[in-house]
Order: sequence, then C-alpha cells, then structure tokens
Amino acid sequence: MSDIALQIAPDDIVAPFQIEGESVRGRLVRMGAAVHEIISGHDYPEPVANLLGEACALAALVGSSLKFDGRLIVQAQGDGPVRYVVADYDTSGSLRGYCRFDEEKVAELETG
Repeated sequence: MSDIALQIAPDDIVAPFQIEGESVRGRLVRMGAAVHEIISGHDYPEPVANLLGEACALAALVGSSLKFDGRLIVQAQGDGPVRYVVADYDTSGSLRGYCRFDEEKVAELETG
C-alpha cells in the first residue's frame, strides 16, 4: 500500500486565475454544499434546480469580484416554464437563491 495523500478540493470556492504572458484572466467556481443547501430546501424538479445552481454560480463569480462590501443580485423573470429565478450573493460570502416555476410546463419539458 502506498502513502499517497489525496487532495480534496473544497466544495465552495471561487478562484481567480491569469494566464502568464497573455491578457487572459478569469474566475473558476466550484459550488457544492452552498448550492446543495439552497436546492434541497425546496422540491425543485431537476431542470429548475440546475437553472438555480447556474444562477447561484453566476452570482458567486461576479459578486466575488466586487471591490466593495455589498450585495449582487442576479434576477431573471419571464413567462416560460420558469417564471422567476433569483440568486443573491453578499460579499461576506453568503449565498441565497429561489425559483418560481409552472409545474405543468416543467413536467412537459421533462417528458418531451
């Protein structure tokens, strides 16, 4: 048996990066427990949960780049299967999210 230490990445992280010698910069996000906690508090169908997870990731990516103390809110509203999605990122690191959706229209999408 070998003595290999496994490095497990943290569940919730936003990591800025820059490619040396190039004018390329960006941010990488890994959402785990924070988004799981938000989604598991509701009985969202999978497509709705995925959309909310993406909104939370976007809020964390952009919000973590703010140069001041405050809050970033990502919000979309429409008349499709998902009526409303909101993700709220606070520069202290807190994250919240919520979706409002039409159950029948989402079920139609899932069954094809």
